[in-house]
Amino acid sequence: MNFRTYIFKLAAIATVLCSQGVGIAESAESESIELRGEIVSISRADQIMRLRHDATEGVLPAGETDFTIGKGDSLIFKVGNQVRGQVVRSASGFQLTRIWPIGSFAERVTNNVNRQLHEDTLARNPAPFRHIGEPIPEFALYNQDGKVVLSRSLLGNKVVLNFIYTRCPMPMMCPAATQRMQNLQKKAKEKGVKNLLLLSMTFDPEFDSPGILKDFMANRSIDESNFKLLSGKPEVVADLLQQFGVAARKDIHSDTYDHTMATILIDEEGKIAYRKDGAMWDVEDFLNRL
Repeated sequence: MNFRTYIFKLAAIATVLCSQGVGIAESAESESIELRGEIVSISRADQIMRLRHDATEGVLPAGETDFTIGKGDSLIFKVGNQVRGQVVRSASGFQLTRIWPIGSFAERVTNNVNRQLHEDTLARNPAPFRHIGEPIPEFALYNQDGKVVLSRSLLGNKVVLNFIYTRCPMPMMCPAATQRMQNLQKKAKEKGVKNLLLLSMTFDPEFDSPGILKDFMANRSIDESNFKLLSGKPEVVADLLQQFGVAARKDIHSDTYDHTMATILIDEEGKIAYRKDGAMWDVEDFLNRL
């Protein structure tokens, strides 16, 4: 069976731009296929990634295939990287979406840390919520550059943490929270605040892969010097939301989330120093506490 025959074995899947124009998303009813492989070449200008991969039964033979990728993915991945992603077929060919870095070391570290996180969440049930004065939980997530971020690496910094997702359609919710974080970043810099990190953790890890987060930041001209967006496996994010006392539930009829909001100040020792629940937190309030 030749390559063209394999291509047309993959059913056509409608693709749409996500609501904020930061990447490619499968339709709600599409059936995606995971593919793993090594990057052979990548063109940032054309947003094409060539991947060397094993066979996917009934879809692709083992070999090398060119995939259209998102702009953010083209910026953060390099030749030789091991990745996994979801194969989607459009009228123009194959696309690879929701791309994540893989590799024995990173996966081993994140799996070990997050296994302990899950055990801790279970041990703290039925009330895993961490109060002011308690240390934050140990975790391992990925940022918008596809790099592993360990909670222990935050020690020695003042950290402001909040929770958003890139497809949020409500201007007064996640988009407004992101704008507040940008304002806080700017004012803290003007005030000469040292060792400040701003972190936003996604509610929507199934969609918000590192490349999507990278696009989100670029489209909003976010200064990435001390502002990071975080994502990871859905079960890891679920554990962290419980421990940070934030609720999120996906609407089964759309790609939106019903969720609460919180902004949390973490001190240099990794302890929760202050939190403000709700969407309308005050930038000056947090600035005065830094």
